[in-house]
Amino acid sequence: MNKERRNNLRRIVGECRRLLENEIATRLLYYGIKSDGRRMNLSQLSHLTPEDHKTRKLLEAAIEKEKVAGLTDKEATVRYIREVSFTYLNRFAALRAMEVRGLIKETIIRRSKFGGRSLRERDIAESNPSLPPDQVLRKSLIEACDEVGKEIKILFDTKNEFSLVFSEDRTCKELIRLLTEEITEGDWQEDEIIGWIYQYYNEEARREFKKAGRKPTADDIPVINQFYTPHWVVRVLTDNTLGRLWLEMQGRCPYITSNPDNADGGSKIVESRIGLPNPKDSETFQNWLQNPNGETVDTFCSYFVPLKNEPPLREKKSVRDIKLLDPACGSGHFLVYAFDVLYRMYREDEPGTAESDIPGLVLEHNLFGIDIDLRAVQLAALALYLKAKSYNPDIKVKKLNLVVADARIIDGERRDNFLRQFDEDLPLKKLCAKLLEDLRNTMDIGSLYRLREHFKPYFEDRKEKLRQAEQASLPGLASDSEQLVLEGIVPQKRTLEKIWEAFHQFEREAMERKDMGSMLFATEAEKSVGLLTSITQKYDVVLMNPPYGSMSKKAKEYCRSQFPTTANDVYACFIEQAFDVTAISGFIGMLTSSSFMNLGTFETLRRDIILDKCAPVMLLDCGIGVLDGAIVRTAATILHCSTSSNRHLTPAHRNMCTFFRLIDVETGKKELVFQDLLSEPETKRSRETIMDVNDFNLVPTSPFIYWGSKKLFKLFSKHAPLDVDLAERSHGKRIASLKSGLTTGDDKRFLRLTWEVDSESIGVSKKWVPRPLGLYEIFYSVSDLLVNWNDNGQEIKEHPQSYVRNESFYFLPGLTWARTSEHAPGIRLLPPGCIIGDRTPLISPAVPLWGLTALLNSSLLSYLLLYFSHPRHWEVGHL
Repeated sequence: MNKERRNNLRRIVGECRRLLENEIATRLLYYGIKSDGRRMNLSQLSHLTPEDHKTRKLLEAAIEKEKVAGLTDKEATVRYIREVSFTYLNRFAALRAMEVRGLIKETIIRRSKFGGRSLRERDIAESNPSLPPDQVLRKSLIEACDEVGKEIKILFDTKNEFSLVFSEDRTCKELIRLLTEEITEGDWQEDEIIGWIYQYYNEEARREFKKAGRKPTADDIPVINQFYTPHWVVRVLTDNTLGRLWLEMQGRCPYITSNPDNADGGSKIVESRIGLPNPKDSETFQNWLQNPNGETVDTFCSYFVPLKNEPPLREKKSVRDIKLLDPACGSGHFLVYAFDVLYRMYREDEPGTAESDIPGLVLEHNLFGIDIDLRAVQLAALALYLKAKSYNPDIKVKKLNLVVADARIIDGERRDNFLRQFDEDLPLKKLCAKLLEDLRNTMDIGSLYRLREHFKPYFEDRKEKLRQAEQASLPGLASDSEQLVLEGIVPQKRTLEKIWEAFHQFEREAMERKDMGSMLFATEAEKSVGLLTSITQKYDVVLMNPPYGSMSKKAKEYCRSQFPTTANDVYACFIEQAFDVTAISGFIGMLTSSSFMNLGTFETLRRDIILDKCAPVMLLDCGIGVLDGAIVRTAATILHCSTSSNRHLTPAHRNMCTFFRLIDVETGKKELVFQDLLSEPETKRSRETIMDVNDFNLVPTSPFIYWGSKKLFKLFSKHAPLDVDLAERSHGKRIASLKSGLTTGDDKRFLRLTWEVDSESIGVSKKWVPRPLGLYEIFYSVSDLLVNWNDNGQEIKEHPQSYVRNESFYFLPGLTWARTSEHAPGIRLLPPGCIIGDRTPLISPAVPLWGLTALLNSSLLSYLLLYFSHPRHWEVGHL
């Protein structure tokens, strides 16, 4: 969808959101529940019928469930209104998308030939002539939802807690008008429309969050951190992971090799795919890149990039055994496109299977998605449903491997009642209790939950007991399954299946009793088991655009304990978790912030996880403008998970990676430039660099400086660093000492300009001492800034937020620089008698001052410094 059509959709979705949230708030008020969480006494609500009284109790139970996360009455009520509103928008949009594809009887679109009604309304009215007009529309919508809900219950379950209230007739009609008259039928035909609806629904809430300036809660994370992945990026990542996996298995994976026939030592592509258009026919080739519609994996994955060196031999697997996970699936964009690739894999691998059966096999065996946002998973289910129907309109979807990781499990009587059914199997009861305890707040951590770390000792103990029983061959023990259960020997898979079935049974019994509280408990607990099932498997491919940046307080605490090396950013935790759930020799494709490439805070992630265990094989350095609505530098990266450490690979097994530099390409043109690169001969691609990523380890902190050369990298190991102590290098003579200085904790209180104080009070051993400015100045630091150092800085030292670092280096002459600068740091002379700051550190030379000043301001040193600080933030550690 182009920008103009997306902007129109953005406007309509905003109107729909406001319309629905106002309507649902009004409907709750009818039952005596106010938007601020207060509830009117039933004695004040004489208009309510006995049936309404039952609905009021169900609504109270549903809102109470939302409070499990620690929400107030008002917050829980607002959250419930939002969830109900988006669920209805999702349903109306889903029905509209299905009817334009001819998958259901027309339910949303109204025709003049049916008297301004839909076809389904017309049929219901004719069958029920006494039914009031508003009831006809309601019955029509419920009938359609029940019909489709047999296959995608997560979105169309009219008996869940989000279906307790129904919009008034006028609101439904206005919603229908917006979706049918203001959005074209052509837009509804687009697969992308589902994802854009999700993103645009969150835009207003995203603006409100930024304006409030508060710390995020679990509910804020989907709003502020999830952005729709552009289709071209989805294609790049999927073609070069799932597509590559299959081509390697079939021995048809193209690669770049040296060309002995080329006098200048060039290279060539060994192309083994079948049926590709000729690149020399530029028009045909360009059309194929933009609109792949091939019938095979070879011809469909047109964004495939041949890599350096011959691909490794890969054991063939049945396509049914290939599993793909998106651990932050959002509206399912990766899963939907992967469906297309998998469909072609089935056609090749199972020629005897009817093509009409393949869509169901893909959904059942291959695609898995997890998200903390129910609304996103509803849309992902819809998107996969529509994709499956596009291949076989008659398919009956039996299974979708989608998990909503937002369980809000309530303690108390219902929990105890559920656990009682395991009284005869105490180890299993203990496991269930532990699961419910640990999974009470999965909405904060979602697919980052680390089951193995929590339960590894538990299951290892069971396996050990089984092993001992088998070795001892005690009469009746090793063969008696009931005794094994009593002894605590239950295999992990069977345990999860047993718990899963227990939740289903508990829910069925609750439905028979019409006990909403028990139904809610069973549903929430079932989500947790679904999450466990998903994260205990190994996947051949993991594709993701994980959330970036902010985390809720609970998520931050969890990540610090479970992901200590990557807890500085949630997307880094997702990378570490992706490695843990990816099979050996599997692929990870991810669109993330590019900050992991060079920031010092990600050194451990780069060195110990990515470079050592899952080296990158391809990276698109995209820069800003890829994610609509987000100002973040991004990188689309493909990692290959290794069988062992990469640190000591021989030259014959180097980890070669292809880098594409798109950071300076205008927003909206990045895909076109990428297409042009694929159209060019690989020897002429100016924006492409191929290099051994192990060379990055030659440079301190292992930054991904793909624009550098190995010759320059070696300078870091050949020569002594500026400060041998800070660089933790034992060899080489001391050139200088680098020291950060004073942080006052209250600049308004302790800093002045020279004209604000008496000139007689300025100088060493006086009250006001010069302090260099944190600005870019050339050659010499002259400062009008003064700091209060009266009585040796006693007042500052007593301030609770101050940091007095390296006091013995105050007043010394040397060099300094601006910690933040758009250019090179600008090393300049610092006269004696100044107090260095945190933003203006000190270089105290142990060699002649003038020569060091010249060297540090040279173009070579400035260039090497750019290896470490892409955002131009020059810390002491960088220098």
